[in-house]
Amino acid sequence: MNPANKANNDAFPPLPGDAIGGAKPSNSLPHLNVALREEEAEVVRPTVERAILLSSQHDPTVLGAALASVVGTAFRQSITGIFRRAIIYLNRFLVHSFSMEGIRWRFESIRTGKPFQQVVREHSLTHPVTQVFLIHRRTGLMIGQAEQDSSGNQDGDMVSSMLTAIQDFVHDSFRTEAAGHLEVIRIGDVTVLLEQGPLAILAGIITQGFAPQNLRQTFRRALEQIHEDYHDALVRFKGDAEQFEDIQPVLEACLKTRLVKGEDTISPLTGMVLLVPLIVLGVWGFFEVRESARWNEYLVNLEAKPGLMVVDSGRRGINRYVRGLRDPLVADPVDMLLEFGIDPSGVSSDWLPYQSLDPTLVLDRVRRTIRPPDGISLELRNGTLFLEGSAPWQWVEELSDRVGSLQGISRIRSDGVHQVGAEQRLAWEQYLTRLSEAPGILVLEKGRWKDSFYIAGMRDPLAPDPVSMLSDVGLREDQVRSKWEPFQALHPTLVIARANRMLAPSRSVTMALDGDVLKIEGAASHEWISEATLIARGIAGISRCDTVDLQDRDLQAYQALLPLFEEQVFYYLVNRQNLWPGQETHLQSFVANVREFSRISRRLGGGYHIEVRGHTRASGDDDVDASASLAVAERFYSLLQRQQVDMELFTKRGMGGVPAPAAAKADAQKREAHVSFAIITDE
Repeated sequence: MNPANKANNDAFPPLPGDAIGGAKPSNSLPHLNVALREEEAEVVRPTVERAILLSSQHDPTVLGAALASVVGTAFRQSITGIFRRAIIYLNRFLVHSFSMEGIRWRFESIRTGKPFQQVVREHSLTHPVTQVFLIHRRTGLMIGQAEQDSSGNQDGDMVSSMLTAIQDFVHDSFRTEAAGHLEVIRIGDVTVLLEQGPLAILAGIITQGFAPQNLRQTFRRALEQIHEDYHDALVRFKGDAEQFEDIQPVLEACLKTRLVKGEDTISPLTGMVLLVPLIVLGVWGFFEVRESARWNEYLVNLEAKPGLMVVDSGRRGINRYVRGLRDPLVADPVDMLLEFGIDPSGVSSDWLPYQSLDPTLVLDRVRRTIRPPDGISLELRNGTLFLEGSAPWQWVEELSDRVGSLQGISRIRSDGVHQVGAEQRLAWEQYLTRLSEAPGILVLEKGRWKDSFYIAGMRDPLAPDPVSMLSDVGLREDQVRSKWEPFQALHPTLVIARANRMLAPSRSVTMALDGDVLKIEGAASHEWISEATLIARGIAGISRCDTVDLQDRDLQAYQALLPLFEEQVFYYLVNRQNLWPGQETHLQSFVANVREFSRISRRLGGGYHIEVRGHTRASGDDDVDASASLAVAERFYSLLQRQQVDMELFTKRGMGGVPAPAAAKADAQKREAHVSFAIITDE
């Protein structure tokens, strides 16, 4: 043993976790590894932890960069190992299951009754590990070795020195202490498998092929057993290997690790199994890329097409979807899928209708709406629709109403259109003007019906006939379809006309309308005045009648008769049986007046009476005078009965000894017995 190493070992006892070659000659490498005692490590640990914490708080990127190399290396190694093991397991499964040897081994398992795995191990396992070395981790000295055959094997001390030098070179040159340890060394067909522990390293030499998957597990279990059984000896090891004489069986067990035949080479069947998914993936990728290209081309075409607006598109599982807005004048996007080689059943399309303001679509929509006749050209410029050519005037007249509801049209210029049959339109307009000026005619609806006109409204029976007015403007009855409902207009002219028709006044009566009051002037019979007053209240547009200036002819006649009766007095002789001579002529005149009074009273509505009043000379006894005067009145009443007059007009009354006012100038002898008259009513 090198004295320098011995000195270092004496000064710094080994600790678990020291690297191979922890103590080397001072002139071999430029740095010196210092080993701490376990007690000192416990003292230093809080300081190191605190330093790591402060470093992460000050600049996390430093600690992150250090950990990134460790985590990245470990991750890459883990992924690589997983893929390698997967390929080996797949290769082993295929070789054992589908090769001729695998089939023969299955028949042997059935024939002998042995498990299939046992038959496989008996026929296909070999011993690839030729040498195993146990090396002390800190000093790099070999503790023990085992080998299959001593011929051609390597010297243990030389191998130990070589591994120590390589490990130190890797650590010092690439500073890999934090990233991991050396695990495999390959030199041509020779593979050195290293399994490192805290105090020792187990190295296996494989001269052919590569290490099986279970070899490292075997090495790991063996190394764990050595650390468990010889922990104290490994800690105190200074070059004396005598205390490890019992370790040989453990090392020889590592030589007996067997490799399943076929693990060192990849079966062609395995290659085919691995190649088929790649081919399937490639074919799938080709079709997927092609479908994506077609889909993208389809979307680009949709976005470039006027009247289509793609709002959202994507994929749900294996199907695609597209949502957006579509003008009804644009072709159905679902039908366009076949043009790009896309199966419509794999696409979910959701298009909401809207009106596009693209000039081409707006003009197309206008043509569909107005249906221009031949000879009309349309042009849309900056929202203004220009029309030129010739067309029937009816079509031009309805143009504004049809286009007014369309989006994208701000105004219409039709001054360049020659209107055919415009004179008929002028006649129609004149007809409508006359109807609007005629009282009692109300137009509710008008328009054009195919090649003719139609009009509907309300007409007062006293208004002019609208049908008869057609010829006045040059229109025929077959050119206008009319429908008029009767109603009563409140125009003053029609109200007066209606009043004249219903009241039938005489020529001596004039009527005028003042607001809703009917003013009647002139002279009329009492009966007509009464009836007119009642009827006028039921005439539309009249609330009442004003008859202040209307003379009642019957009432005037009645008033003219009153003095004739009030001033008439008939005197009786003393015997009170006969009238005074000469009064017979007065009696005939009186009878004529009675008959006139009878006629007038009936025209005034009746209720008028002539009271025959009897008068006598006063005797001082009122009862005698009342009886005597009543007898005088009855005598004259009997006289009237013989004159064939309407006796229902008369009443009798005795006035006693009070003479009549009209007899005041007569002599006393005449006033002895006389009769007077008074007009009374039922009221």
